[in-house]
Amino acid sequence: MNEQDTHPTGHRTGAYTGEGIWSYCPFREHARELSLAPALAAQLQRAEDFCRDRLPDLFEHTGLSAPGGTWQVFPDRQLFKLTTASGRSWYARYALLASWRAESHSWLWSWAFPPAWNTPPELLSVAQRMRLEGAREGWDLLTEPSLLANEDEAWRLGALAAQSAGKPLVYCAGVGGGMTHVYAIDTPSWMS
Repeated sequence: MNEQDTHPTGHRTGAYTGEGIWSYCPFREHARELSLAPALAAQLQRAEDFCRDRLPDLFEHTGLSAPGGTWQVFPDRQLFKLTTASGRSWYARYALLASWRAESHSWLWSWAFPPAWNTPPELLSVAQRMRLEGAREGWDLLTEPSLLANEDEAWRLGALAAQSAGKPLVYCAGVGGGMTHVYAIDTPSWMS
């Protein structure tokens, strides 16, 4: 089994329409829209406000939005590296929150990644804490392994997790095969 196999490729007709956040069970091919408790809805609204109001400035300051740069991850050390087009580099600790596929809108929390993906457990800590909080509060959004979410919702989910962990950056990056990984990134340290 590979990462592509665990993401839904189709949905029942008349179910998920590309709006809202839905739970999806690929084995039963069943989707249902998740209701949000007021406290969770407020947290998601703060995450949306952050994505709209603060993230663009942070991306500009860190070079994440500049063309021509490159990024790398060093999973065993939990380090994210960005090198700008001008050659400046920074490093920061990161956590892997989820994988998301634009074509199907499928979101898979990193705590649900199959063991065959060999994801270092340290990278899953933020998503695992979100899952525990969800279990404590009764929030399916954080305890259902597979969700359906459009791109805006994926950014909100990522920002929610990053903010809850005190990490100032959320970054969605294509990793090949139509797959995007969602990262929560600590404050960068510029090296050059």
